[in-house]
Amino acid sequence: VLDRLADGALGEKHALCARWVVFSDLHVNRKTAPVAMQVLRAVHEAAIERDAGIVFLGDFWHARGAIPVEPLVDALAEIAKWRVPAVMIPGNHDQVTAGGETHALTPLQAANPEYVRVLSRPTLWRGALWLPYRRDAKTLREAVDAAKAFSAETEGAGAPGEDGARGLQHGARGLRAIMCHADVVGASMNESFQARDGIDPSVFGVAESPLGFGGGAGDAPERKTVPTYTGHYHKPHTVPGTRITYVGSPYQTSMAEAGQQKALLVLDAAAQWAVAEEVPLDAGPRHLGSENICDQRHATSAARAGTSRGGDFLHRASPCQGSGARRDRGAAEACRNDPFRLQFAEPVSSRPRPRPRGRPRGPRGRR
Repeated sequence: VLDRLADGALGEKHALCARWVVFSDLHVNRKTAPVAMQVLRAVHEAAIERDAGIVFLGDFWHARGAIPVEPLVDALAEIAKWRVPAVMIPGNHDQVTAGGETHALTPLQAANPEYVRVLSRPTLWRGALWLPYRRDAKTLREAVDAAKAFSAETEGAGAPGEDGARGLQHGARGLRAIMCHADVVGASMNESFQARDGIDPSVFGVAESPLGFGGGAGDAPERKTVPTYTGHYHKPHTVPGTRITYVGSPYQTSMAEAGQQKALLVLDAAAQWAVAEEVPLDAGPRHLGSENICDQRHATSAARAGTSRGGDFLHRASPCQGSGARRDRGAAEACRNDPFRLQFAEPVSSRPRPRPRGRPRGPRGRR
């Protein structure tokens, strides 16, 4: 149910690293590879600047089961350059088997075995519970319960960090945070919809250890739940009424993320894995809405005004009609040669697709 690792089990660099730059949901494929590589470089640079490690919370790849060669080569080359400790857990898009232990993060660790570690099973390490994606809520609940039980057994054995050498050998005392990739009921799937299915938030409702307050149990204020940091949904937010925080994707992957400010989280493992800093990210093209942009003049004036930039996607609320459509074709052609070039993307039609008529097969009309 749960692997329990000593602090030094992943290596001394990982055991001694205090701050960690956290990101999630990179979704690398052929289309996203250029911006994804930009993000990987930005994450590494942020970690270097802060003398920090890197935590990745799942969905490195977009397509399950098959990875195109070109983005695979690019990603391995970037990961191989990392020179800070990194810990990764697989998300649902990374996994191949139902149990989740066969996944596509394995090549990333192989590309940089000195610095990159992948936790494929529920694992308790450095006072945090690391939970790769699991579809079965029972599996997650059992792992959390096991971590709580082990934490309760070890709380009285000594405070975290009171003996550095002992910490490397025996691990931190008490459960202080949860790192996972999960679909939590009540989370924001995008700006309009909340998740109705998934894991109940109560599964992650683990009370903080009284040791984290610096005094005895009798001196502690009302105990909150430990923070949970998770990947899966792309909007950065905290689920209402909980301490479950979605890190969010590091760039806008679709129109559903229009207007979202992306950021890296910097966590302090020596301070109950609390958020020490948010590092804003502005990578890749943005998705912008527009009621009806039908000429190049309007498009480029928006760009020059700073509301859009070259490579951004402008989504129209309704397609141009008549003479507007002719202007729109001219605008698209003109924008290709403009320094503020924008990419036009048609919204998905709300009309159902017509059902294709079947054709008879064989002399008896069998399908």
